[in-house]
Amino acid sequence: MQPIHIVIAIVLGVVLAASAALTRHELLKSAREEAQITTKQIEWAQHVRERLEQAKRDRLAQIERDRLEQERLAAEKRKKDRIENKQIVESDNEAPPNLAPPFYPPLKQRCTLSNPQKALEDAIKARDAGDVPRAERLLEDVAPCGTSYALKAAEALDPAKAIGRSRTASDARKALRFYFHAATGGELAAVAADLRTLREHGTVAGEPGLRNQIDELVTYVTGARRQ
Repeated sequence: MQPIHIVIAIVLGVVLAASAALTRHELLKSAREEAQITTKQIEWAQHVRERLEQAKRDRLAQIERDRLEQERLAAEKRKKDRIENKQIVESDNEAPPNLAPPFYPPLKQRCTLSNPQKALEDAIKARDAGDVPRAERLLEDVAPCGTSYALKAAEALDPAKAIGRSRTASDARKALRFYFHAATGGELAAVAADLRTLREHGTVAGEPGLRNQIDELVTYVTGARRQ
């Protein structure tokens, strides 16, 4: 073999060896990078799973807290209802008979409306629109059209019945007159229940005279129920 051929063979050998070494190095580097990526993916997946499990635990814990709160509120309501019912029974048992009725101005002597229900609806619309004088005029015409209409007229002015609307102690006083005439017409149970609700309403809290007036009417209605 000629010297030139030997040199070429040596050079080719060196090149092939270097290429193989470089290829092996690249493969090892690629393998390390893939291993790092796989490890990061596993760590991220573990992190996501832990977050999801924690969110699930938090949601279940919140559901349990809400359930316990609902049970507590329901128990308080049952306790309050039992106390109120006991007070009503005691009040019924303690009410003295033959009470003289409190004085309230009389209603109109007769009904002059052909459609009292329509007038009642118009009165409620006027009340909600803020035109209380018109509402009161209409209710004055509605109340004489039967005991049930006297009760409805009272409830139209009753602050405790006007959910979400601002009412005053003056409205409550005007409602008492209609409540009285509804009671004298026979709506004793409904009037007694409405009056007890009104007595606890915020419009009455700072009006001791009004509260006493309500108590007087409750006592009269309760006594009338016993007779």
